[in-house]
Amino acid sequence: LLRCPAVAGSRATTNSLGMRPGGSCRDRAAKGPGMSDALQVFDRQHLLDMIGDDADVFEDVIATFTKNTEHAIAECVEAYDQRDMDRLHFLAHGLKGSAGTFGVERLQAASAVLETSARLRVYSRATLSLRSVRREWQRFKAELDVMMESEPAVPPPGLTAEQQPPAHDPPLD
Repeated sequence: LLRCPAVAGSRATTNSLGMRPGGSCRDRAAKGPGMSDALQVFDRQHLLDMIGDDADVFEDVIATFTKNTEHAIAECVEAYDQRDMDRLHFLAHGLKGSAGTFGVERLQAASAVLETSARLRVYSRATLSLRSVRREWQRFKAELDVMMESEPAVPPPGLTAEQQPPAHDPPLD
């Protein structure tokens, strides 16, 4: 038995085909509701714990991750269109690892499902999985946009988020 790849940190066990008693862990992640309850779109604190409280590093890391992930998803779409399941498996595996490293949990889970679909060469499942990857990527970008507009990436040393000056200066009278 293996750990369920669709849910990070899951204790659910699966057989070699990724199935678990009572249903498929892939189905649970692809449907979304079970995944949305357990996983965050973006675990910002996970990333901050890795890089420290440096706003410049945070912004650079996010910019690099965003650029690389956009490229990786485009390559996944290309491999899918060409029905190149070996390449799709390889790309989805890398996307899963990258998303996990940066704390983008829902994208990581969706990428795990895509990876499994490609490894098992189930093209119809890969169709749904790729849609899920793209949807979770859009959710991450939307959450990131809101986060960057509403608060600084990292408070300056010695200041809590509540002590921050307003993000935008009030209009002058």
